[in-house]
Amino acid sequence: MERMKDRLEDKLLQVSTGKTLYNVDNDSGCLCEACTNISAQMATVESSVNSMGTSLVSLTDKVHVVGQSMPNATALDHKLDTIITEVSGIATVTNNLTSGVQTQASTCAHQTPGPEDEFFDVLETGRREWRLAFRGTASNNVQIYPAYMNGTGIPTEVEAACKQFSMSLPCANHYRNRVAMEKWASLVNVDQVLLALYEKGQIVKLIRFNGKGSTPTSWFEGQRVLQSSWTDLKSKSHNYFSIEGDARFDLLRRFIVNHKYGGCPGDEGWLIVSDSVPGGCPYEKKQAAPAFIYAKGSTAAVWETHEVGRADAMGIFIKYL
Repeated sequence: MERMKDRLEDKLLQVSTGKTLYNVDNDSGCLCEACTNISAQMATVESSVNSMGTSLVSLTDKVHVVGQSMPNATALDHKLDTIITEVSGIATVTNNLTSGVQTQASTCAHQTPGPEDEFFDVLETGRREWRLAFRGTASNNVQIYPAYMNGTGIPTEVEAACKQFSMSLPCANHYRNRVAMEKWASLVNVDQVLLALYEKGQIVKLIRFNGKGSTPTSWFEGQRVLQSSWTDLKSKSHNYFSIEGDARFDLLRRFIVNHKYGGCPGDEGWLIVSDSVPGGCPYEKKQAAPAFIYAKGSTAAVWETHEVGRADAMGIFIKYL
């Protein structure tokens, strides 16, 4: 019983220092599995304490029944007192452990799961709360889709300019925040995802999504849209709303949010990232890939018109609870 108490006190020390709930590396974030593991361990401890309590009650009843008729009743009473003391000690440590887990869980829910320099005040609210997960650079001849999915074509070290959007320094590469992307699905506090298109360092269009319970691919869908620069994005139908997009006939239209196809001249939508050279339609052949093609107005545009813009960069950001 003393050994159990020592183990509980050791676990309490781990919880109080955060070693059980958090990896020493802050990039690992707060994982719900850690809290689940602690809860399971506590459940086992509580079960053991309850079992001992039941045995203690049974033993107490027997002592009262036997009373003075047993020669060793006094010794039994002494043993009973010892057990009561030990169980009380275990109960105290268990309660402290419960309190420690609750405190750490609360801290976990509000912990920033990454370095501060990865966060930006994208919406100009005065708070750097959006973590850059991916930055795409136009016309660098490196396809967006494989770069986003697994880092294909991205150097191990990219220019500092590729990790921001100020345009003060040149950027020739895409940037993929490996830790943010790989930990995305396991983090318990992903709240929102933002896709922003930039020209000369300024946001020209954006779509904000509900990111709760999402993965690096499932967040990009119409039902998750919370806010958009286009007023008809949610009211009009979509023939494509997908990161993988339309890859038929080597079109390679990625991150596509499209209303309808009409044989090139009648194609209409809001956003297409063209990964194809030379592309399938004339509007995709005006620059090197990838091309961030978007409707410049507040509604969907026919792609073969002058109401179409071409962004310099695309950013994907994550906001945590």
